Amino acid sequence: MAIQQITDNNINDYTLQISDNNILWTNQDPNTFITALYLYNGSQTIEIDRDELSTTLGLSGNNVVWKTPLGRNTYNENLYLYNGSEIIQIDSNNHYDWVRISGDNVVWSASDGTDNEIYLYNGSQTLQLTNNDINDINPLISGNNIVWSSYDANNNYEIFFYNGSQVIQITNNNIGDFNPEISGNNIAWSGYVNGNSEVFFYNGSETIQLTNNDIDDYSPQISGNNIAWSTPNKEIYLYNGSQIIQLANNYNNDLSLKFSGDNLVWSGNDGNDNEIYFYNGSEVIQLSNNNIDDRVSQISGNTVLWVSDDGTDKNVYFYNGSQVIQLTNNNIDNYSDSDYPKLSGNYIVWAASDGTDNEIYLADTREFASLNQAPVYRFYNSETQKHFYTATPSERDYLLQSLPQYQEDGIAFFASQNPQPNLLPVYRFFNSVTQDHFFTASETEREYLVNTLNDYQFEGIGFYTYGADANLGTDVQRFFNPTTQAHFYTTNPTEQAYVQSLGFVFEGVAFEAS
Repeated sequence: MAIQQITDNNINDYTLQISDNNILWTNQDPNTFITALYLYNGSQTIEIDRDELSTTLGLSGNNVVWKTPLGRNTYNENLYLYNGSEIIQIDSNNHYDWVRISGDNVVWSASDGTDNEIYLYNGSQTLQLTNNDINDINPLISGNNIVWSSYDANNNYEIFFYNGSQVIQITNNNIGDFNPEISGNNIAWSGYVNGNSEVFFYNGSETIQLTNNDIDDYSPQISGNNIAWSTPNKEIYLYNGSQIIQLANNYNNDLSLKFSGDNLVWSGNDGNDNEIYFYNGSEVIQLSNNNIDDRVSQISGNTVLWVSDDGTDKNVYFYNGSQVIQLTNNNIDNYSDSDYPKLSGNYIVWAASDGTDNEIYLADTREFASLNQAPVYRFYNSETQKHFYTATPSERDYLLQSLPQYQEDGIAFFASQNPQPNLLPVYRFFNSVTQDHFFTASETEREYLVNTLNDYQFEGIGFYTYGADANLGTDVQRFFNPTTQAHFYTTNPTEQAYVQSLGFVFEGVAFEAS
């Protein structure tokens, strides 16, 4: 099943997180105000915690971290980890900030009574990584590697790194180093030099200053040894481990740089609205081009996820490396940015209203077929005044070369010549009396024609495409002319209105196509 509804209840489900096909979310009983924390582990839903004050913090694989306040009138909390089989209290009676998880490693910042220190739970025990008289804050984790910022009484920020065995001070200066990002043992951050923000890179052994100019280079993102950043001039630059490449120039409001391997995605205003741009390691591809706002959510490998907002409703789209696919065609209720669709590996999760409340949905991107490889050609038979549709190149060539009464109208829509997950066969019939070809993806219609109407001869499968209610493609509408006994299929609104003016009767959506 390409889209799976994970929840079905009478309570709003929200605050989504995903790691592979593991999903974490919460809901709150409107009567008792009790918050429940749930994990879907790929096969079943598990209630992890139920408390009036619990706060969800992180998910990695099937590991979950959260905190529960000790009461309404205190900042102190307990910190818990669910490791896939049991709940472990990994710390207690403190206030926890910047809690992050990677596998079963959990890192956070908490007070030691004097200032904030960095703590790590490594899967078996809790370690205090720092013990000093400055504030250590905002830890980020990648496997066993951790980076954080520290600042002293003069608000001078430095960068520190824990490599799994020891703490290393990466910077030691008076320029102000901030916003570190980590990928493995590679770190990128910004630092002020002569009044401008510059980008720095630590590659596991040495620090390299990547920029040195009179403009601000800020918000560096890192994946492996790839680093991307932007400037106030709305330019985007990439360091690929050996050289700096300018990817974008003067897009208005370049937003939301996101990395995955060598792939980078961002939103940029084309002068009218925000569109999605994708760098695949060799070229920049514009993934959207419309009159509505498209905003990046996430990237994983060469799969890009975003939300398109026309001001009335929001819909989810993804790019699978070859094709843009619309995942939803409805209104998404978003409580906050945390409820926007999330992507991890091949899986996408989102919350959407079922008409009563928000439910959780999960999609496997591998089950969405690429329909743009097989055009379905439409022909008009001038002798019978009937239309014919084929996705088979050899059949199209035969009609063009041997049957002059068949005039090609062009491509009607796109489908697939081969069976694929999430696609239905479209069955082709020929009525020997009316000389009309009939196409249906309905098994019920197929059985009725085969068993009841002898005039209809089954000619096999014409092509494969989405079902009529899949909400994954464009509706192919079916019309019937009672005078000529002809069927007509189209995705074009202008054609739909025109054939109805000729006496064709709308019979409904036959199937969906690209």
